[in-house]
Order: sequence, then C-alpha cells, then structure tokens
Amino acid sequence: TAALVSITISYMQETIKDRVGLSTSLMDAVTVVAMLIASALFGLMPADAGYLPLFTIAAGISLAGAGFLTAAQIAKKRTA
Repeated sequence: TAALVSITISYMQETIKDRVGLSTSLMDAVTVVAMLIASALFGLMPADAGYLPLFTIAAGISLAGAGFLTAAQIAKKRTA
C-alpha cells in the first residue's frame, strides 16, 4: 500500500509543481473517496457471492488507473 501511495503522491507532486500543498490535499481527498467507493461496493455485495467478484472489480479499476498513469506519462513526454 505504501508503495502504491508513494507512486501517486510523487506523480501528483511532479504534475502540480507551483502549488506545494495541493498535491497532498488532493491525495487525501482521493483516498477518502476511494475508501467510500470501496466500502459501498463491499456493502452492496451479496453475502453468498464471495469475494472473487469484488477482487475482479478491484483489479479492473487498478489496471485502468495504471493505464491512465501510463498514458499521462506518454503524453507528457510527447509535449516536452
């Protein structure tokens, strides 16, 4: 978890260079929203379904996030 959070914080600090505390504030807000979404998904899961569908959804969201980060890095290199 610490490794994943550090990737996001360093990426946000690189992206938002002029405003020192904004990246940390956004990271805190994103963490709260992510926890709310995860809690809602977990609460809506039927008891007999097990955890596999939830893990599949989490894996898909994680892969989408990694794809967005990769696309942003590629776009940043092209404009530089």
